[in-house]
Amino acid sequence: MKIGQNQCAKLPATDKSSIDHIDFVLSSIAKEESGGDIAYEWLDQYLANRSDEELALSLPDLFDSTIANLVNHCPNTLRKMITEWLVHDKMRYQNAVHNIGSWLTVRKATTLSYDPVLVSNMDNDDLMLLVRRTFGWIYDASLRISMTWSLLEADDAPNHTYNHVFSVFQELLGYDYPEDCREFINEKKEQAGDSKQLQDFCETILTAIDSYYDALKANKRVEEFKPERSRLQLFNKARNKEMNDSMEEANKESVLLNLVTQLPVKAGTGTIYNKGGEYSEKTTFSEYGVTMTLPRREAIDKVGSLRRQYGFRSSKRGDK
Repeated sequence: MKIGQNQCAKLPATDKSSIDHIDFVLSSIAKEESGGDIAYEWLDQYLANRSDEELALSLPDLFDSTIANLVNHCPNTLRKMITEWLVHDKMRYQNAVHNIGSWLTVRKATTLSYDPVLVSNMDNDDLMLLVRRTFGWIYDASLRISMTWSLLEADDAPNHTYNHVFSVFQELLGYDYPEDCREFINEKKEQAGDSKQLQDFCETILTAIDSYYDALKANKRVEEFKPERSRLQLFNKARNKEMNDSMEEANKESVLLNLVTQLPVKAGTGTIYNKGGEYSEKTTFSEYGVTMTLPRREAIDKVGSLRRQYGFRSSKRGDK
């Protein structure tokens, strides 16, 4: 069994048929919490047999059903996998976490956590590496916030992780996502119940965030720095054209759109179709979209923000 498992883990990502069969087997195993570790062990072995350049397709693209069942049925296994892969020396493991994070964001997931047992056994250098890698590879604001907060689940959190969580909220999260952080921390403060220590900790974070933004809001807006209306209109027109061109290029790669005929709808709120000489019932339109809060520093200093992100990605244990 072990020999067969190792051989299957060496299959190239281009062997889609075999990968689909393995995904079916692993997803069946991962329907129960007890099978999560087996699926995780196989995925870990699969990454071990790849090179950093070989995984053109992301792990969730290859093993979509398996990842879905790990998320839905094996949360403890998922937390362990995310934590271990983020601090792994090989970048392909960290990239796998990035792809899983993107997969979760598209599906509107808002929480992701570290493994509290692993975090409890980490020293300060390990915790700093974990946080830096997280901010290098995870983009979504909600996931970043929930992962940072999950550090408080570690043993002896007041002495072990409180300072790290406060620093991250003060210097990173509170700066980039002030409104999201306020909403999240206020909710946690209400849920703290009789824990005076946790309530005070939440209040300390809120005070640190507000102290910066209160001083910022006190500054007067300089009218001379506002762009002219005509320039804004030209920028928006060019931006819309760029987005439309990008959408057209993306649609060229869509398997579904290459199989069907597109009929632009000029007016109305629904569609019908004719099949076998009979018309169908009206189908009403519905909206679907995915939004993401961009870090504030992306708008202020995009180049600096990218440098910071790549610096976090390449962090090593013990970096200052």
